[in-house]
Amino acid sequence: MRAALLALTGLYVMFKLLPQTVTCRHRFPVCTIKQMAGDWKSHEQRVDEAREKLKHDPANLDLANAYWVALADWQSGRYLIDAYRTAALKSNAGVTAFARAYQELFKTTGECPRLAYFDPALIETLNNSLSHLPEQERSTVQWVLESISDSL
Repeated sequence: MRAALLALTGLYVMFKLLPQTVTCRHRFPVCTIKQMAGDWKSHEQRVDEAREKLKHDPANLDLANAYWVALADWQSGRYLIDAYRTAALKSNAGVTAFARAYQELFKTTGECPRLAYFDPALIETLNNSLSHLPEQERSTVQWVLESISDSL
C-alpha cells in the first residue's frame, strides 16, 4: 500500500501514520492537520444537506451549528459568516455562537476575523450586544470587534 506524504515545513509525515489529529506550531499560533474521515463525496453531501436546511431557516442556531460542524476541515471565516450571520443578527445567543465559532476557528487555524466578511449591520449588532452579554461572552465579542478594527 502506498503511503501519501505531506510536506509540512520541511517535515514529511506519512498519512497512514497520522493519528486523527496532529497539532503543530508554525506561522500561526496553532494549526491542526486532520485526516479526512470516510468518503469525500459523502462529506460533501453532508455539507450540502446542512447548507440547504440552513437556507430554509437561516436564523436557526441549531441548523447553523450543524452546518458549521458538517464543514469540518473546510471551516473558514467565509463559511462562518454563512453559518452564523443571520442568527447573530436575530439574538444575543446567535452573537455568542458567532463569536465563539470565530475564536475556535482562530485557535485551530490561525484565521482571524477579517473586515471583508463583515457588513455594517453585523458590526452594529455585535457592538449593540456588548451591554447585554455576560463578561466571558462580552470579551469574546470584543475580541472579534478588535480583530476586524485591527485589519483597517
